[in-house]
Amino acid sequence: MKINEFVFSTIEVKPTVTFALIKAFSLLLLGVAFIYFTSLFMYGLIGLVIVFGAIYRFIYIRHICYTITPKAIHIKRGIFFKQIDTIALFRIKDYTLTKLSLSRGFTLTLRTSDDENPIIYLNGIAKPHLIKQIRERILEFEPYNRLYEIS
Repeated sequence: MKINEFVFSTIEVKPTVTFALIKAFSLLLLGVAFIYFTSLFMYGLIGLVIVFGAIYRFIYIRHICYTITPKAIHIKRGIFFKQIDTIALFRIKDYTLTKLSLSRGFTLTLRTSDDENPIIYLNGIAKPHLIKQIRERILEFEPYNRLYEIS
């Protein structure tokens, strides 16, 4: 028997806007302080570079995409160069859901048996019910999984 891949649809999740703003805010504040409080041209340029770094960080965080398919989780990162990490769902051993206080988002921490990615963080997600769907997908896939891990 093969697992029916169309039982579950693909889920795409991105970090929330408030999470990205909070992560970029400290850099933005530092850059504006450099520009506003310094009279030297060189410090003003440094402040401008820091502001552009904050804008880049905000855009970078907003371009992160977590795609959950019936068999794996794909994490896509990058603006100019894309990096895609893939973790098979049967490798997930434990998970923790943490509420972020200011950003109204959650961080889902996945502990896996993968050597390359032993711990995966899905930061700034706005859907706490995602953990239930991941658990259902793992349990759905488990009986059909013929791979056994020796550690």
